[in-house]
Amino acid sequence: MRALLAIAATAAALGAAFVPTAPTAPGSNHCGGSNRWDVKTLSDKRAKKVRDAVERTTIDHLTLELHDPRPGTKTERDHDGSGVELTVFRVVGVGLVEARIEKDSDIHLVLSDDHPNPHELIAEFPNTACKGAAKSKRRAEMEQARNDFATACGLPDWAARTRRAGKKSLDGFATLEGVGFFDLPHGGNAPIGEAPDHFELHPVLKFHGSRCRVVKRD
Repeated sequence: MRALLAIAATAAALGAAFVPTAPTAPGSNHCGGSNRWDVKTLSDKRAKKVRDAVERTTIDHLTLELHDPRPGTKTERDHDGSGVELTVFRVVGVGLVEARIEKDSDIHLVLSDDHPNPHELIAEFPNTACKGAAKSKRRAEMEQARNDFATACGLPDWAARTRRAGKKSLDGFATLEGVGFFDLPHGGNAPIGEAPDHFELHPVLKFHGSRCRVVKRD
């Protein structure tokens, strides 16, 4: 009898000592990237300075007429004071070239204009289950934009996917809104669509596609 009482008392003590911990957000510590990652995901301390007003512009302007401030891997937002990384830009009726999901779980989308010598621009959709974006105050906008892209272009599983996915050639057009961002130069490993000034829309906050579809190209 004494043995049973001792076992019961021990079990009660262990139960009282056990306090369950809150679960972490799915994937938040297991995906994401580096090199100004907090700026890319609007989770940096200066993200609140990003303006609400949207500036309509063109790929030609964004890729050729802006000054590249040459940031480092940990450079804060808008360190050059130009205001470019505090601005939400809108591009209208641009061409869709290709997309892929990269190692950091972003959807990497290449856009093109209708210039006689087309200019290309990168737009990135973070996965909001990953670090940075998971805690951003603009998480809902990023998540909606990624979902809208995946649905419009017939890639529904890409909305939540964190694993890499190979290139999908695209056809169609889109209107997007995204925050200005200057990436680091990639040298010989430059990604498809990299602008001469290394400017990107990163992250995308709104996406509206028109006749977007996956196609085969030679």
